[in-house]
Amino acid sequence: MDENVVLCMIEMLRFTEKSAELLHKIRSKLSVPILLISDARTEKIRKEEMVHAIRSGADGYLISIQSAEEIAAEATALIRLQQRIKERPEVWTYGELQIIPDRRQVFRQGKEILLTHIEFDLVQYLAVQNGRVVTYKELYEAVWHSEYLFDDESIMAHIHRIRRKLETDRKHPFYIQNVYGIGYRFGCCCTRK
Repeated sequence: MDENVVLCMIEMLRFTEKSAELLHKIRSKLSVPILLISDARTEKIRKEEMVHAIRSGADGYLISIQSAEEIAAEATALIRLQQRIKERPEVWTYGELQIIPDRRQVFRQGKEILLTHIEFDLVQYLAVQNGRVVTYKELYEAVWHSEYLFDDESIMAHIHRIRRKLETDRKHPFYIQNVYGIGYRFGCCCTRK
């Protein structure tokens, strides 16, 4: 998806499970506000849809009978909020490593480490767990967004490439550690978020 996207606006007749899946798919690829505009006709349906949409990842919910000016004002407010958040990016610090999730950047001792999309997702997912052991299955499904098919070799190949970039001693990794037969854990905890 385009990096210049600042807002996703989705118009729908009704919020369904397919709508929730679409939100999940957009949210996994973009970190932009999502505004849903529904054609809900009753107050009861509108309330149910709004709660379900927001819980599924939407940032705003309006009904289509609202004026174009109201919809534009809501969209502008969501974009403005997103821009304020991006001006002050969150930085996670793990030992000598800094992760800036919104910018998808990783630094070690102030020097940027270039990671592929999948490599960054693996590092971020493990780092968020703050030392908790993550199984191969959980890691695969969280990063590749598909069913785990006992593809440990793909995960191991990516981890090997990440270690070449992150670790100072690959034989004794500090950041991404094996938990043999189970999966991986991030070796140190976040000291500042």
